[in-house]
Amino acid sequence: GPRFFRLLVTWAWLLLSLPYLVEGLRSPRAPAAKADRSWFEPVAISGLLVLYALLVVPLGYMVATALLFFAAARVLGSRQLVRDIVVAVVLAVVVYIAFTQFLDISLPEGVLGL
Repeated sequence: GPRFFRLLVTWAWLLLSLPYLVEGLRSPRAPAAKADRSWFEPVAISGLLVLYALLVVPLGYMVATALLFFAAARVLGSRQLVRDIVVAVVLAVVVYIAFTQFLDISLPEGVLGL
């Protein structure tokens, strides 16, 4: 059920983050210059998440999620339009199917009426 899936994802994240932690401890990078640090990305992603929360019910999970993934990729610097669209749509569809068909969790249908 949903509890198992949350635990599975949490443990996967923890296990996958360990090599990054070890790498960071073994060879720490020099701190970035103050000019390199940007406040735009975290603010823009936060705004996208708020917008997503407002649009997920009227647009539906798949449409809102695909738009979120696409916009987040663009905010984070990706400039490959076709790849961003394809990845956003495929991820949204796969997650929708996984939750609705395999975990029996209902997600907002929205304009697609699935």
